[in-house]
Amino acid sequence: WINIDLHAVSSVFVIFEKGKAADHIVEIQSPHPTGIEILGMDEQKISAKIWNAGEYTIKTTSGRTAKISADIPAAQAISTPWKISFPKDRGAPESITMNTLTDWTQHSDPGVKYFSGTAAYQNTLNLTELSKNPIILDLGSVKEVAVVRVNGKEAGILWKEPYQIDISAFAKPGENQIEISVTNSWNNRLVGDSTLKPEDRITRTNLAHKFNPKSPLLSSGLLGPVVIKFPVLDAFELK
Repeated sequence: WINIDLHAVSSVFVIFEKGKAADHIVEIQSPHPTGIEILGMDEQKISAKIWNAGEYTIKTTSGRTAKISADIPAAQAISTPWKISFPKDRGAPESITMNTLTDWTQHSDPGVKYFSGTAAYQNTLNLTELSKNPIILDLGSVKEVAVVRVNGKEAGILWKEPYQIDISAFAKPGENQIEISVTNSWNNRLVGDSTLKPEDRITRTNLAHKFNPKSPLLSSGLLGPVVIKFPVLDAFELK
């Protein structure tokens, strides 16, 4: 049997080769279920990305073991207010400020509640220093797709769990500008338009008859929590 841990909508290729199997990992004793990510293995060592502090022991089919005690820097939450900018002519205000990240559908302004499209979240991140280890921006929960920019440069697109991205190549010591553009589906705007007179609606579609004021809204926006994580790259010597 083979244990494979997958996040939602993830997939992997599993390839079975003929011949005698090489020495491989059969057991990982970890203080946290997702505390370690194996990156590679050779005759002398096992390379890994370690997410949580603690004692780790890895065993192979040949009876060899590798042990390491990892000290991981504390995660850093982005808890300052977020400025959110909306595009023109989509019913939402030009911008709003959220002290706490909230689902758009829970907002008191109908323009935000029923917004569909792409809105840009802006904040700052202060880093005292950089190291050789990754700097991971973890967005928590996102509905539905996010484009991440750091200091004006695009770092990547996130569309499924885990909504995490390495921003090491774009970060600098001191203040960093973070922008997260989040796009949802058209569902909420079509529901909102069903409450308006035809001439006041934002959208023009032949699907309008499928929506009414009681149609369910879909959770939207950056829900967080947004956290900076500092996993450590290390190698376990096999003995």
